[in-house]
Amino acid sequence: MLKPQHFLQHSLYQKNLISSLKSLLPLYRDRIEEYSELIDKLFYFNLDPAYNILSPLYSNTGRPAKYQAEILRSLVAMTHLKIHSITNWVKKLRTDRVLAIICGFDPDDIPGVGTFYDFLSRVCPSDGEPGKIRSPHQNPGKNLKKGEKLPPKHPNVISLILQPGGVGIVERCMKRILIDYELEKARVYSRK
Repeated sequence: MLKPQHFLQHSLYQKNLISSLKSLLPLYRDRIEEYSELIDKLFYFNLDPAYNILSPLYSNTGRPAKYQAEILRSLVAMTHLKIHSITNWVKKLRTDRVLAIICGFDPDDIPGVGTFYDFLSRVCPSDGEPGKIRSPHQNPGKNLKKGEKLPPKHPNVISLILQPGGVGIVERCMKRILIDYELEKARVYSRK
């Protein structure tokens, strides 16, 4: 369930970002200057219209989803910084207080890797076929001779993750999110 009170409004994000960066400036001036381009990008990147896109993807019952705006904002930052592994990204957020604050997180409460993957699976469902139902009793494998290796179980896994152009799943999802966001933003502004 995605409630409006758990979706950080852009004006509140901007206010929190300014106050947090002012308090960190004496200690982390170099880090803040290093991320100045990213700060500018995220400061003006209003995610408020994204709530209307994301809310239908969540059930109306159950535990409320937290940090969805922050996760989306951090995926934009991840793409900007050209980091392609969500695991490495979460490690970086947990070790870099300035980066966590820029993304809108409390540095002491960063969501786990699974939360990021859950968000991506909601926003960008897999385009492949549903998984095959397998028999619980698999045929036993062929016995190997001494010194032989097992063949790879999933030899084409990398080609499935990457498109022919070499764009990964995170980049594809980000492009799709940004297109949906721009469409929603245009629809909201056309009503005014």
